[in-house]
Amino acid sequence: MRRAVLLLFVFICLSALASAATETVGDMTVELSLLPSETPTAGKMAILAFETTNTDYEITHIEGLLDIYTAQGTLLKEDFELHSHGDQYSMSYKFPEPGVYRLALTVLPAEDYNGPKFEPITVEFSLDVQESNEGSSNLVWIIAGGAAVLVLLVLVFGIIKKDKNENKI
Repeated sequence: MRRAVLLLFVFICLSALASAATETVGDMTVELSLLPSETPTAGKMAILAFETTNTDYEITHIEGLLDIYTAQGTLLKEDFELHSHGDQYSMSYKFPEPGVYRLALTVLPAEDYNGPKFEPITVEFSLDVQESNEGSSNLVWIIAGGAAVLVLLVLVFGIIKKDKNENKI
């Protein structure tokens, strides 16, 4: 019981940290999730995680080529190769400055892809990168961490108290 409560708590915390954007082309859907926060910050590492799904069949062993552009159209990263783990792939990237970025991801079957054949697709995502604000960012993490510890302590002590009361009977 304790493990289940702890796992549920960790899942809720991680879910709150990630955000997602979805684009669909034909019968394929590509989802972009961002970690560690909903809005990436300039100068800090962000994890861009992509997941590709199909309504008709399971997709495995795919590859992606990612291009990253500034709002002005300057190409920052060209044909960055993403190799899948099943239907997912990810990369770390540090956006150099605040502003709007365009991510263009081309999804294609890998050489060893054995599933139903599909034509490569390209999806685009727009990403707003915020200016770094160290002081307030740290305060938010401190408050969130304190709240998480408080909730965890209440849950743990509630379970311990319940176990002691059950053992008395």
